Formats: sequence, C-alpha cells, structure tokens
Amino acid sequence: MDSKMKILIIGPSNSGKTTLANCISGHSSTPASNYHPTAGVRILEMEKSPPRANRVGDSAVAIELWDCSGDLRYEKCWSAFRKDINGIIFVFDGENGFADMEIWVKNFAHRTGIPIANCVSLAHFKTAKPKGNVKPPKGLERVLLHETTLENTSNLQLIFDKLFGTIYSSMVEGQERAERAITNA
Repeated sequence: MDSKMKILIIGPSNSGKTTLANCISGHSSTPASNYHPTAGVRILEMEKSPPRANRVGDSAVAIELWDCSGDLRYEKCWSAFRKDINGIIFVFDGENGFADMEIWVKNFAHRTGIPIANCVSLAHFKTAKPKGNVKPPKGLERVLLHETTLENTSNLQLIFDKLFGTIYSSMVEGQERAERAITNA
C-alpha cells in the first residue's frame, strides 16, 4: 500500500488555513500575531499511524498537508495543487460567511473526482464563538461541516483524525480493487 497521503487545505485568503494547518500538523497551537499571507503553497509533512481496523502493514502514513494560498494570483498553480490528492479541507471564515467559496468548490471539489467522504469543510472562527448554525457553502452541502476555533484544538484534531481514517480506508479499498483486477485478468 502506498503509505503517502496528500491533503489540501484551501479557501479564501485570511480565512485561517495556515493557523489550522499548524495546529493539525503540531507545528504550532497558537496563531501568529500578525497576518502573513501564504505565497503559493506551504507543505507541512507529518506521519500518522493508520487506524487499526483496516491497517495494512506496520508503517506509518506520510502525510503532506498542503496549505494553499487563497490569493487568486496563484490560480496557475492549481493544477499542481490538485495532482495526486487524496483529500481536501475547505476552510472559510465562519464570522464573515463563505461568499468567496464558489471558486474553490468549482476548481477543487468538482474537478478532482475526490469522493465527498474524503473532504471536510471548516467554518473557522478566529475571534468570535462558533454559532452552531453555520450553513455549508454552495456545492459543499454534502460535505461534513464543522465549526472550529483555536479555543478547542482537540476538536480540530478529532476532525482531522476522522478525515485521515476515511481517506486511508479509501486508499486501502482502491489498492485492493487494483490487486483484484490484476489477479482476475
């Protein structure tokens, strides 16, 4: 089994993608005091043990977490972002809504063929408390939506762990199908 996984974190500029990527990867649990937009993409690498239920082998999975810039001037890089991805984390500002999400949904959710189960949508609240009633962006109605805040990073880890498990299961099933196709040919 290929023990490498690529997960994109995408959404509009200044929505909290880098802060969430840092928390997920264990790079930092506190946000930077000044906003510094991501130039192009920032790739964070981490390893995670697969869930026991469907573990293949003993090795950990190498995860590339691609923290993608929300600046549309990097649109020419999007085909490289999309190449060989296994999952997507959509992030939008929970306080100011998701008006800018349409381009991300169209260019990533619709163009990649990634199963809906391998995606998650995060309404991130940087300063306010989550409201508990955020609606999903258009095109992501069937994707799991969670409200996040840095006051509860354990919730963020649980969300990521569940997404990781789902993607891993999908990868195992894909490999098993490919092996059956070879042996049945």
